[in-house]
Amino acid sequence: MQTNKKSNNKRILVIGGVAAGSSAASKAKRIDPGADVKIIQDESVVSYGACGMPYVIEGIINDFEELIERPPDIFKNEYHIEVIVNTRAHKIDGSKKEVYATDLQTGREMIFEYDSLVIATGARALVPNIKGVNQSKGVFLIRNYGDGVKINARNPCNLILPINVFILFSTFLFLFLDISVNY
Repeated sequence: MQTNKKSNNKRILVIGGVAAGSSAASKAKRIDPGADVKIIQDESVVSYGACGMPYVIEGIINDFEELIERPPDIFKNEYHIEVIVNTRAHKIDGSKKEVYATDLQTGREMIFEYDSLVIATGARALVPNIKGVNQSKGVFLIRNYGDGVKINARNPCNLILPINVFILFSTFLFLFLDISVNY
């Protein structure tokens, strides 16, 4: 198991690297430029505009890559924030101030030590216990970049198709999606 290096600087660990997580990491670095700031992100991308996903699906924005504000190398080179992508935190030991994570590509286990921890993982979709909902090819959950890309792959030319949308639970993201597909 790999452990991050100890440092005399304050260690700030952010779990989640979309809008809230990347903003928290950037703000922490502005407040304390000497801090060792790391972002753990379970996706391959970081710092993207999730609220823009419905506009890509609708065809107003051409490509999901246009939603990416800053790639990991920009965080490292310009802001001195390390971004660890494709890594999922699965355990927090508050007494030891350690986060246990797994590299989703290699399966390697890692331990990240912290002085301050920010959890900015967003919401998870709750799939209702309705017969057939998990087997249906027309049922989509949209929470992250990968979900949006999968939905868009079903309609690669952004054709306007006659579709019916039922949104069981709504956040601002789903409200935008509803508006995009119904008007």
